[in-house]
Amino acid sequence: MAPMNRVPRLMLSMVLMLAVLVPTAAAVGSRTAPARTVVTTAFNKHLKKTILVDGKGRTLYMYVLDTNGAVYSPKDPPDPAWPALTSGGAPAPGKGVDANLLKIVQGHRGARQVSYNGHPLYRFSGDSKPGDAKGQNFYQDWFVLSPKGTPIK
Repeated sequence: MAPMNRVPRLMLSMVLMLAVLVPTAAAVGSRTAPARTVVTTAFNKHLKKTILVDGKGRTLYMYVLDTNGAVYSPKDPPDPAWPALTSGGAPAPGKGVDANLLKIVQGHRGARQVSYNGHPLYRFSGDSKPGDAKGQNFYQDWFVLSPKGTPIK
């Protein structure tokens, strides 16, 4: 009777493993890109300009080495200091944003990266709250964008 006792234990072990692994896998997958990322505008007090921000008011940047709407080095791992703005679906234009300038491009390692007027968009990890623009003119390579999609230098 001992072999039959193993079957319920084995099944219980498998169920418990699935109960732990499935939510973990779902949580990891959900971090990759929101269903529909919002790009909007806000007046930045420090820069005294209206700039592009994400739906939470965080400043968005472009990188000068990204050209013709393409990420500079898409096969390399992304720089953790400059996370790409990604979207699972079509990006949503907010106030002051021209929907015709919003696109999805292939980002680092195939990520669905949001671009505006041909500039793939990024955040800066040094910005801790909405309104921060500490990445502006960083190494003369990173710039915020105007609502027209031009870099503000």
